[in-house]
Formats: sequence, C-alpha cells, structure tokens
Amino acid sequence: DPESQRLYINNWVENTTHGEITDLLIPGSFTKNTKLAIANAAYFKGTWQSKFKPEETKKEIFYVSNERQEFVDMMLAEGTFNHAANEKLGCHILEPRRSVPRFDVRVPTPHRIQRTGQTP
Repeated sequence: DPESQRLYINNWVENTTHGEITDLLIPGSFTKNTKLAIANAAYFKGTWQSKFKPEETKKEIFYVSNERQEFVDMMLAEGTFNHAANEKLGCHILEPRRSVPRFDVRVPTPHRIQRTGQTP
C-alpha cells in the first residue's frame, strides 16, 4: 500500500529529526508502480562559532520540489567559510565553523534547480 509506506517513512523522518521535519513526502508521492524509495535524515544540535541573529530572520523562497516553492523563515550568516564547488555533483559545499572543531558540518547547495519532470 503506497500510502502506508509514505506515512511510515514520514514517521521515521519525524522521529529521527525530533519533530523538525514532519511531512517529507506529500500524499501521492508513491504509486503502485513505485519500486524503490530512499530517504535519509539527520538531526544536528550544536553550537556555531558565529551565531544566527534571530532579528535578522526573514521570509525567502524555499524550493520544496522542482514544481513548488514556498516562502519560509530563513536565517542569514555572514563570515568566512570553507567552500568547494563540485561540478560532478553540480553543487557548492559550505562548511560553517562550529565551536567544537572535531565535528564538521558540510552543507551542499545545488548550482541550479533542475526540472526533470520527476517527483522528488
């Protein structure tokens, strides 16, 4: 049953992210023809060397899928970050500095939004 599998994955993601991501997959994400679904989630709680300023939070466009965008609250951080561009993956990779140097966080961001006609 595609719907029960969607709910199962959403529940797993919600538990893994401590409620931060609640509906990763929207209704209709799976059909009876869906053969494989891969989902991953991580929960990060740490301290940054440069903290976000809550008063600078503002609405920006977030790309939910190739076809859908929403305005969501976004935070801005300015500073010096390690950066790489990976042409093979088609993304930039940023490494914000944390207060605990033995743990690294790398954030990949796409060079562009790809419109493939496939569901995410």
